[in-house]
Amino acid sequence: MKSDSLNKLDNQNSYQPNYGAFMKTTFLLLFILAVLLSGCQSTSSDKAEAPFVPDPAHLDLIKRVEAGIIDINHPGREYANSLRGKHYKEWFHYMKTGKKKPVGGWSMAGVVKDSEKLLKLVEVGKTWPKPGEYKIPKTKKAPTIDGKLDDEAWKNAATWNDIYPYNKSKKGGPKTTWKITWDDKNLYFAFDCKDTDVTAKKRKRDGHIYQDDCVEIMIMPEFKFRTYWEIIIAPNGSVYDSVQCKNVNQWGLHADTKLTLPGLKHAQVIDGTINNPKDVDKGYTVEVAVPFSALPEYSRATPKVGHRLNFVLIRLDRNYGKFTPYAFRPLQAWGHNIWNHAVMELAD
Repeated sequence: MKSDSLNKLDNQNSYQPNYGAFMKTTFLLLFILAVLLSGCQSTSSDKAEAPFVPDPAHLDLIKRVEAGIIDINHPGREYANSLRGKHYKEWFHYMKTGKKKPVGGWSMAGVVKDSEKLLKLVEVGKTWPKPGEYKIPKTKKAPTIDGKLDDEAWKNAATWNDIYPYNKSKKGGPKTTWKITWDDKNLYFAFDCKDTDVTAKKRKRDGHIYQDDCVEIMIMPEFKFRTYWEIIIAPNGSVYDSVQCKNVNQWGLHADTKLTLPGLKHAQVIDGTINNPKDVDKGYTVEVAVPFSALPEYSRATPKVGHRLNFVLIRLDRNYGKFTPYAFRPLQAWGHNIWNHAVMELAD
């Protein structure tokens, strides 16, 4: 006879857990749970998001923009180029599709507002005063570049006495006289700027001279190449000169300030005391000589009567802290709006 302790051990060994039944039950529960979850998912998918519906006003704006920036050859082209920019394209795509909202500081309301404003400026360009074509008399004797403007050459030079604030077709501003003449070697420019507060910091070459009182010349021999010199002279003699290459389908340009205009001569005379707002100045004069050989497309050419060049003359005025840009003719946008540059024709 077995002892009680052995009987207890036999009873324990005789118990065998039913793992198969346990696993079946577990799988059944998991299956039921999966079915329930898939049912919930299908229920939520049945409630699809409402399709994106673009704002009709936005579609109308995009349509007007697309129509307004095609085949423009008037001064409004510069504003149209802004609307051609990547940022506007991304926003217009989002307005039409609801996809890929642009990131950045702009809001949709801001884009709409700016687009409407730019479109109006493009329209203004259609009726903007034509920049004009001017014959430039040739001088028999080159002027002395001393800033005094007392040479015989300036008596017969092409002369303008009007001044226009940027983006204004009505003239008005400080009295300014602009002159151009030429000979076989150089183009000559003269500026007589009346100014009661002559202001200009001494800056290194190609510094931010355009933030002070200064005069500016842009000369582009051939429009099709869109390459031109930008020359800025301050009344204290500071100089900025760079070769610009204009992008015809975008706002802006590429400036190469590493190049220095070879043979550039300039001189200036101040009638007053510079950088002293406590007294009243009379103004300043500037003379500039630009060699034809330094101009794009003229390096191997000789200037001749009948040659035509694109140009613009600008005066930037800082008077008692107020900064105002002016041009010798009505100028839309800014000085680099090549569709608003005038044409000079070399004459006898």
